[in-house]
Amino acid sequence: KLGTIVVVCDGMGGMNGGKTASMLAVQTIVDDVAAAEADASPEEVLKDAFKHAHDVLLSHAKTSPELKGMGTTATALLLSKKHAVIAHCGDSRVYQFRGHKKVFRTDDHSMVFQYVKDGTISEEQARLSSQSNLILKALGVDCDITPDIAVVPYLKGDRFMLCTDGFWGAMSEKEFI
Repeated sequence: KLGTIVVVCDGMGGMNGGKTASMLAVQTIVDDVAAAEADASPEEVLKDAFKHAHDVLLSHAKTSPELKGMGTTATALLLSKKHAVIAHCGDSRVYQFRGHKKVFRTDDHSMVFQYVKDGTISEEQARLSSQSNLILKALGVDCDITPDIAVVPYLKGDRFMLCTDGFWGAMSEKEFI
């Protein structure tokens, strides 16, 4: 009712834990958005869906010891006729392209990205850093989760790309743009 939802998650916490975390998070977020009323605030629906997914992961980890420590990054795009609403936690990203130019990109919730924001290192240095996998915010990690939310206008022909660090970390941003 609110538009088209696209979700990308990148699990962590061992093979089983990461896979389970990402599958549960995607399913919870998609189900929550699908169940929303047409007049609901898309931003609130996404925020609540992320918090619900976080709670689901914590609950599963408590009842299944082999999943202890599981978590996942999460990035969602809710596309309506009016605008795109983007929510994310972690270092999976959303890019918006117009032609061959980047017009929007989410900021990573990682240790090295904090250094980029502070001007201590460049984005390229952060991408190549051995600490690039130190995530500051993710679903399933034992802390309160509030995703970053952005409402982004778009034009006909704009493209959105959701990707994990496995993609954006493999080459410079300039190369994949």
